[in-house]
Amino acid sequence: MKINRIHLENYRIHDKLDVEFDSGINLLLGENGKGKSSILEAIGYALFDSELRGGNQREAIKYGKKSAKIEIEFTGIDGEEYIVTRKIPGATSIYKKDNPELQLVGKEERIRELCGIKGDLKGIYDNVIVAKQNEFISSFKEKDNEREKIFNKVFNTDIYKKIYEGYSRDAVNKYEKDIEIEKNSMENISEIMEDPADIKEKLDFEKERAKEYNLSLNLLNEEKNKIKELLNKYNITNLEIEKLTGEINALSENIKNKNEELGKISASIKESEISEKIVKENKEKYEEYQKYSLEINRLKIRKKELEKIKEECLLKEKEINILEKLNSEIDGEIKVFENKKENNESLLLERKNKLFEIEKEIIEKKEKAVEYKSELDKIIPLLVKLEEFERKLEAGENNIRTFEIKLEEKLEEINKEKAKREYLTDENLDKQLSGIEESEKKKKILEDDILKKELLLKENEEAFEMLKTSYCPYLKEQCKNLDGKNIDEYFKDKREKYIEEIESKKNSVKEINENLTNKNEIIEKIIRLDTLSKEITEKEVEFIQEKLKLETGKSKIENEKLKLKNFKLENSIENKEKLSEIKITLKTKIDNLDLEKSEAVKNELEKEIDSLNKSIGMELKNIELQNIEIRKNIESIDEKRKFINDNRIFSDELLSINEKIDKIEKKIDTLENSNNLYLENYKKAMEKSKLEKNLESIKTTIKNSEMRFQEKNILIKLKREEMEKIDLKTLQEKDLKVTFDIEEIREKLGAVNREIENLKMKLDEIKKYEDLLKNKRKYLEKLNMKLELTKIFREKIKSMGKEVSKNMLKEIEILATENFRKITGRGEKIVWSNEDKNKYVVFLDGDRGELKFEQLSGGEQVAVAISIRGAMSELFTESKFSIFDEPTNNLDTERRRSLADSIGEILKNLEQSIIVTHDDTFREMAQKVIEL
Repeated sequence: MKINRIHLENYRIHDKLDVEFDSGINLLLGENGKGKSSILEAIGYALFDSELRGGNQREAIKYGKKSAKIEIEFTGIDGEEYIVTRKIPGATSIYKKDNPELQLVGKEERIRELCGIKGDLKGIYDNVIVAKQNEFISSFKEKDNEREKIFNKVFNTDIYKKIYEGYSRDAVNKYEKDIEIEKNSMENISEIMEDPADIKEKLDFEKERAKEYNLSLNLLNEEKNKIKELLNKYNITNLEIEKLTGEINALSENIKNKNEELGKISASIKESEISEKIVKENKEKYEEYQKYSLEINRLKIRKKELEKIKEECLLKEKEINILEKLNSEIDGEIKVFENKKENNESLLLERKNKLFEIEKEIIEKKEKAVEYKSELDKIIPLLVKLEEFERKLEAGENNIRTFEIKLEEKLEEINKEKAKREYLTDENLDKQLSGIEESEKKKKILEDDILKKELLLKENEEAFEMLKTSYCPYLKEQCKNLDGKNIDEYFKDKREKYIEEIESKKNSVKEINENLTNKNEIIEKIIRLDTLSKEITEKEVEFIQEKLKLETGKSKIENEKLKLKNFKLENSIENKEKLSEIKITLKTKIDNLDLEKSEAVKNELEKEIDSLNKSIGMELKNIELQNIEIRKNIESIDEKRKFINDNRIFSDELLSINEKIDKIEKKIDTLENSNNLYLENYKKAMEKSKLEKNLESIKTTIKNSEMRFQEKNILIKLKREEMEKIDLKTLQEKDLKVTFDIEEIREKLGAVNREIENLKMKLDEIKKYEDLLKNKRKYLEKLNMKLELTKIFREKIKSMGKEVSKNMLKEIEILATENFRKITGRGEKIVWSNEDKNKYVVFLDGDRGELKFEQLSGGEQVAVAISIRGAMSELFTESKFSIFDEPTNNLDTERRRSLADSIGEILKNLEQSIIVTHDDTFREMAQKVIEL
């Protein structure tokens, strides 16, 4: 990667600062306090999330300002240009330079990719990429524990410690806890288990008892059914007798009523015959009356003509005639009203008789309805209870079927997983993994050998270059070891030997790598096998628990069936259908009574009677009103005649007419009674034929009723004889005894059946416990095996971080030694150790022996630190980028010059490096100098 530009606003001492960088070595030169280190701090804070000095954002903002901004433009290892902006306070954003609108997500991950950093972003930056002022040697001088934390993070080996102290320890604790739980569970199960042999013996004994009770119960039920048939026959016959008695009484009452009605009609016929005789006797006088009425009317008309002489007399006469005529009409109307009244009274009597009959019929029907409803009220609760039992059983059986299907599916799923586990087990994954681990060990040994051989080859080449003239540059004399030898052949043989060995070992590594390609797949399979085994065990336990629930559910259903059976026995119910038929029969009988229709007829009759009473009342009132009117008219006539007589000044003719009128009126008076008799009896005489027909109809009805009365009497006599044959008291006593015996045996049988079911459930439970113990033993064996494997794994993982770091340190030692020798021109070797007593301790091995980092001079410490950091930069990053902050601190003039001469060699393979210093020793080697 390469930083192209840095822009700072209100950051530390900078108001606004733009700094551009080039490829190669960039020298930031300036006196102390110019803000050189602030620029490096901004790079670390914005790009690599490094800590601010003092750890306080507020201190990073220029005094008097509210916010600051850092903007870094850089080229990633992919060749694209990017800009990172971090605001203080605020968030960080990253985007491509040519597309500022589209921000990239996952800032840290993207920067790690774009900068080519392997491992922890901040740790690699702080301890590898940058060598901070007064800090880049401090990590090597820390105490053991702090040093271990720093470099474990850099080498990414702290993961092994986390695994050892975290997941693997949790796994051991979990397995130990699971083992303890399983042991306790097995002990608890063993304690609560009963002896199956004792249970089986008890079960056989109870089954024999149940068999004996069932036999006795069947015999008693047969006897009970026979008694029940006789009692039912007795009760049915008794009901039939009661019904026949009611019918006979009704017929007797009906005959009586009809005879009374017959007498009334006979009387009416006699009255009609008398009326007919009266009509015949008075017919001639009636006709004579009509003739005189016509004559008097003619005379009166004549009289009126004569009375015109005296208008007032004529008027009075006229008024008299009108009033007399009106009285005659009123009299006729009165007769009509009286006839209507008589007819209504006759009809009222008839309706009252009918009402009496219908009321009697309604009472009988209501009594029957109460009887039927009483029987129905007994049956309906039984039917409801039966339906409730059937609904419960149906719902329970449906649930059992659903549960069984689910259990089958679960068992099928377990079998599938077992097949997968068996397939994985057959692959001998542990054996394959052991082989791979052995190959990895071989590979590591080979790679170490390759590094050693390559180092030897490199040293051989360097030695050849230095000694190809046979002159030792250190001793400044001829090399005695090569005296008399062919130098080219000597080093060539060594070179060829090393190259051959390196190639051979690389080929071996290549072959091992080909075999290692499926390591991750095998590990995943082992993990999957372990997970499968655990899941299968859990699902099997769950399956057993679910099966126990299923058996419990089935037991509940059987108990419900037993309750239903006992309920039917207790209530003498054969089946629901028969009970439903009885219910329908009773409802049909109630419906056939048709009480509503009878009530409707009764109501209609009551309304008709009420209407007739009102009509009779109205007719009486009308007759009274008409009589009052007649009396008023007579009084008026008398007054008018008196007035005429008082004022009589008529002619002889008028007198004669009056005399004639008087004579005729007298004759009419004598005929009036005959006329009235004729009118009164005419209608009744006309009813004779109708009454005679009614008489014949009633006689026929009486005859039919008397025949039915005789038939019913004969039938009731036969029924009573049939009842006398049955000894009811003895039969009832026998029924009570048999019922008591049945109940007693049922109670005993119920207790035995419950005990049998209980014993069966115990046997099933024992079998389940035995199976469960068997599975738990297998599971316990697996848990113990897993515990041992996990402990072995923990011991291995505990030392793995150290082994990994040792291998890395060997590579770093080689590269760091090479860097040190280039920087110092000395032949010492850098040794970096990571043992239990020496955590990441750096030694310098040479003529003075092994000296610890702390024992080195300041200049030596700087040289060693820079050498190691250069090596780590090459190994841990692909960024080809580094920063040095005041690298010449604590170095004397000669050492500074030596560092300046050699650092160019160290940095020549990097794309970009930034050196911050107040010392212009590096000016000549820098591609770009930025002065502040």
